[in-house]
Amino acid sequence: MEKRIMDTSILANYRNRQVIINEYQEEDFLENRTGFHFETIVVTENSILFQRMNNNDFILTLEKTSCFVANDDFQNYYILKNDSNRVEIYFP
Repeated sequence: MEKRIMDTSILANYRNRQVIINEYQEEDFLENRTGFHFETIVVTENSILFQRMNNNDFILTLEKTSCFVANDDFQNYYILKNDSNRVEIYFP
């Protein structure tokens, strides 16, 4: 079950953790999987910036995102969606 969230800034509450990011095209085709440790998350109107210790930051752009949801079946699991693509963000 998914619950729609209006404000992506909820992600800024996560600090000093690991994140797994899965990027899908056309619903079920896994295009990219990335996992890393980060210090903080900065959320702006256009992006989500994961700041890492080695200054090799990771950025997700939000300009094509039409929906942000939390997955109720799993704790700390969020999904960014648009028409045919989605990005799953999971904090183990």
